Amino acid sequence: MGVPGLYRHLSMKCPKIVSDVIEDEVTIVGDEEIPGSDYQAPNPNGELDNLYLDMNGIVHPCTHPEGEEAPPSEDEMLLAVFKYTERVLNVCRPRKVLMMAIDGVAPRAKMNQQRARRFRSAKDAAIEAEGSLNAELKKKTIELQSSGEKGKSLETILDEFKQGLAEKPGKWDSNAITPGTPFMEKLAAALRYWVGYKLNTEPGWRDLKVIISDATVPGEGEHKIMEFIRSQRGDPTYNPNTSHCIYGLDADLIFLGLATHEPKFKLLREDVFKQNKSAGNTKKPFIWLNIDILREYLREDLRFTNPHTKIPFDLERAIDDWVFLCFFVGNDFLPHLPACDVRDGSINVLVNIWKSSMANWTDYITCDGHVNLKQASSLLKQFSNQEQHILAHQERDRVEYEKSQASKNARKQTARSAKKQIEQGEQTALMSMPLYDTSGQSVGDVQLNNRELAEQRNDITLANLANQDAAEKLRFMLKRGSDAAEQPDESVKRAKVEEEATEETQPEDDPNVTVHEATGYADKVQFHKEGYRERYYMNKFHAKIDEVDALRHHVAEEYMKGVCWVLMYYYHGCQSWSWFYPYHYAPLAGDFDQIGDMKVEFGESAPFRPYEQLMSVLPAASGHNLPAVFRPLMSEEDSPIIEYYPENFQLDLNGKKQEWKAVVLLPFINADHLLEHVQAKYSELTPEEKDRNTLREEIVIFHRLGKYAKTLEKRGMMEKGAVVSKKPLVLNSHETSGLAGTVERQNEADRTTSTPHLTFPLNVSTQQTMPSFEAEQNMAVTLEYKIPKLAHENKSMLLQGFVPPKFTLSDEEREMIRNRERQRGRPNNQDSRLFSNTDTRQQSELLMNGSYLAFKKLSLRDQPPPARDDWLLNNPGMPGNRGNQGGNRGGFNNRGRGGFHNNRGRGGFRGGYQGGQGYGGGYGGGQGYGGGQGYGGGQGYGGGYGGGGRGGYGGGGYGGGYGGGRGGGRGGYGGGHRY
Repeated sequence: MGVPGLYRHLSMKCPKIVSDVIEDEVTIVGDEEIPGSDYQAPNPNGELDNLYLDMNGIVHPCTHPEGEEAPPSEDEMLLAVFKYTERVLNVCRPRKVLMMAIDGVAPRAKMNQQRARRFRSAKDAAIEAEGSLNAELKKKTIELQSSGEKGKSLETILDEFKQGLAEKPGKWDSNAITPGTPFMEKLAAALRYWVGYKLNTEPGWRDLKVIISDATVPGEGEHKIMEFIRSQRGDPTYNPNTSHCIYGLDADLIFLGLATHEPKFKLLREDVFKQNKSAGNTKKPFIWLNIDILREYLREDLRFTNPHTKIPFDLERAIDDWVFLCFFVGNDFLPHLPACDVRDGSINVLVNIWKSSMANWTDYITCDGHVNLKQASSLLKQFSNQEQHILAHQERDRVEYEKSQASKNARKQTARSAKKQIEQGEQTALMSMPLYDTSGQSVGDVQLNNRELAEQRNDITLANLANQDAAEKLRFMLKRGSDAAEQPDESVKRAKVEEEATEETQPEDDPNVTVHEATGYADKVQFHKEGYRERYYMNKFHAKIDEVDALRHHVAEEYMKGVCWVLMYYYHGCQSWSWFYPYHYAPLAGDFDQIGDMKVEFGESAPFRPYEQLMSVLPAASGHNLPAVFRPLMSEEDSPIIEYYPENFQLDLNGKKQEWKAVVLLPFINADHLLEHVQAKYSELTPEEKDRNTLREEIVIFHRLGKYAKTLEKRGMMEKGAVVSKKPLVLNSHETSGLAGTVERQNEADRTTSTPHLTFPLNVSTQQTMPSFEAEQNMAVTLEYKIPKLAHENKSMLLQGFVPPKFTLSDEEREMIRNRERQRGRPNNQDSRLFSNTDTRQQSELLMNGSYLAFKKLSLRDQPPPARDDWLLNNPGMPGNRGNQGGNRGGFNNRGRGGFHNNRGRGGFRGGYQGGQGYGGGYGGGQGYGGGQGYGGGQGYGGGYGGGGRGGYGGGGYGGGYGGGRGGGRGGYGGGHRY
C-alpha cells in the first residue's frame, strides 16, 4: 500500500515524472485478442533490459476486478492473469531478465497489516452476503405471492429456499491470495507453464532469462525484487547502465526505486485516475513514472539554501534522507505520525526542517541505510513545535468537510424525494399496518403512505411469515427511513477512489467529550486544547494519567526502532523476521526527545512457514483455505488460541473521513503461543499439504538454444540443450548478459521439477485451452536459481562507469524549482503562510504544496492566537521583479502551458489545478497566476486582492498587491510593500 496520496502528490509537484505509455492496439478475432505489437521490433517506449513484476498487483485485479464481474472459476482467473501479464510484457519488452515475484511469507511487521486487511475483508464479505440473501428472499416472496401456489405453506417454501441459498457457493474469497493456500500453488504452476509456453512460441523471448519467485520463497514480492537488484549491483562485472522497470501499484515502489540508486529506473502502473476513452475499451491506460526525472526534481528540491551549511551536497545521501523522512508520513509497517499526512504538505514541512537543520549538523541523517538518532531526534523536536497547530487544523478541516458532505447529501435527498413525488404523484396520507414477530406477538403499528405501503408490503409480509432476519432488517429500515436500505455498493467503491464518502460514528455519552453534531464523531483527544498529549495516550493507548510519561517514551522508542527496521529493510533486506511494532497508533512528534542515545539491535530470526502465516493473518471465515486439521483452532470455543479469531472487532476512524481508512483494533498475536499449537498439528498433514508448507528457492527458465544456454554449455552444465551436470554453477553478470547467481539442477523429487514435456495445467473450455508440448518440442529449461549473497554492505552511490543522460528539466524549470523552495516556509507550518484581513474578519490561507496553490477560508475565531504578523512584516521576502517564475504574464510556466501539464490543462472556465485561463479557469494558466483578469482584478496575482501592478505569481510580486491599492510593484513573496 505504501503512502496514501504519495503518487498524486509527486505527480502534481513533479509533473514531468509521469509520461504516457505507447501501447499498440490489439486485434480481436472471435473471443481472442491478438497483440498488435511485434516483441522483436524496436520498442516505441524505449529499450529495456530488466523487467520486474510484482505479481500480486496483477493477481488481485484479475481475480476480483473492481466494477466488473469476476471470472467464474479459479482457472479462468489464471487465464486473466496470463492475458494481463502479456499486455505488460508487450509494453515493456525486456531484453535480458524478467523476474516474476509473488508475495511469500512476510515479516511479522507486515503480518499485522495483512491480518487487519483480511479480517476486514471477511467481515465486509459477510455483510454483503447477508444483504444478498435478504434480497433473494424478498424476490422469492414476491414470486410466491404472485403465483398463488398452494400445497406447502409459504413459510415452509421460504425455509427450503433459504437453505438452498445457504448451500450455494459464495463469492470467491480473495484471502486465498496468501502463501500456503491451494490457489497459490495453482498460480505458481500456471506461471511456470505460461513462461514455458512463451519461450516455445515467442521468438523475442529466445534470449530472455525468466526468474520465478513464487509464494514458497519467503519475502514480499517487491522486496525480493530489491534483493535481486542489490545482488546484481554487487557483482564486479555488473553493467551500471542497466535499465530497470518494476510493474506494480503500491506507492512505496517509488521509494524502492530511489533506494536502488540505479538512475535508469522507471515504474509502470495503471493510471487509476483516467479511463481509456476508446469505444468498448474498459482497460485503464498505463503510465510511466520515471525515477531518473524524479531524481532531477529532488536534486533541486533538496539542495541546501543556507549559505552557512558546511556539508557538501550529495544527491545520493540527500535522497536517502528524503526516503527516511517520508516514512513518518506513511509506510506498510508503521502507522504514520498523527500530524503527518501527504495531503497536508507534511513532506514539504519535514524537508524544510531538514534543510534548515543541515547548517547545524555535521552529516546527513542516514548513511547507507543506518540512522543517526541524535539528528533524527533534533528534526522531530523541531517538527513537534508545529504539531498541535497541524492537528487542530486537520480536525477543523475534517469537521468542515463532513458538514459540507451532510449538507450536500441532504440537498440530494430532498431533490430525489421531490422528483419521485412529482413523477409518481405520491399521496401523503398515512395508513397503519400491524407488524408481528416470529412468535406472533405484535411489535406495533407502522405508519406508511400509499407509495411506502406498496413498496414495503412484501417486506412486512415476509416478517410476519416468521423470517426473523428479514423482520429485523425491516424494523431497522423503517427506523432509519424508507431509503436506508438502499445503500449501493458502487458508492463505497467509488469513495475509495474519490475519497468522497462520509462516515457514521456513534457519539460518546461522555459529557467531557466534544461531539460534532454534523457527524456524531467524538473528538475525545481535542488537539486544540492544552493537555492533548495526555488525552491522546489515555484514549488511544488506554494509559492512566500517571503512566503517560513513561509510556510515551517507550512508544517513541519502539516506533523509532521500527523506522530503523524499515530503512534497513529497504536498503539491506529483512533484519528481523520476528520484530513488529506492538501498538495500533503512532507516538506524537514531541515524544522522541530521548531517543538520541538508544541502541537499535535486532536478533536473528527465521521466517514463518506458510501455514503459520495463514494462522496468523486469516479470520475463521477464511479457514477453508487451510488444511482441515487447523480449522477447529480458529472456530471451536475451547480452542487454546480462539482469542486470536474474533468475529467482531472495533474500528477507530481516528480522525479519517472514510470508514475504510479506520484503524482495525485486533489483538496482537503471541507468536510462541500460536506456533506451539499450530506445529502440534503438522504430523496430521497429508503429503500434499506438507508440500504446500515448504520453503523453497527461485527458479530460472530459459530457451535451450538461447545465449544463456550456450553459456551453460561452455561451462559444462549442458550438452545439446539438456542439463547434464548436477553440480552448482556460479555465474557472473558479464558472461550471462545480466544474470549473476548460482544455478543447479533441481531435485528430482521436487514438485517444481520441469519434466521434458510441458502440460497445460488449467481446466477450461476447449476454446480457452492452450497447447501442451512433448519432450522433443519443449524448448524451455528450468533450473534452481540462488540469488548471490553480497560480499559487502550495499552502498548508496552511483556505480563507476555510469553514463548520466541529458537532463530532462530545462534550466528555467530547475531555476523555478529552486525559487519555489526558497520562497516556501512559515513558522508554524513551513508549507504555507497566513495573511490577515481584518476588514472581512477572515483569514485566507495560501497553501503552497508543490507546483500548485490553493485557497482556503478559515474562520478567524478557529485560529489559535498567531505570532505570524511580525514574522511576515519583518521578512524581507524574495525579489519578484518580473518573475522568478514567469514574469508579469507568465503564470508558473510562462504563459502557454496552463499550469504544469498540457496547454489549457484540464480546467476550462471553472478551473482545477491545470486550467487554461488563470484562477477563473484553472490555477496555473493563461495570463499569470491570477489568469486573465487576476483573482480580483488587474493582471496576475499581484493584481488580485486590492489590485496593483502586473504581478504574476513570480512577477511584480504579490507582496504589495495583496492588501492594497496600487501596491504591486516589486514586492516579492512576503516582502516589499507590506500588507
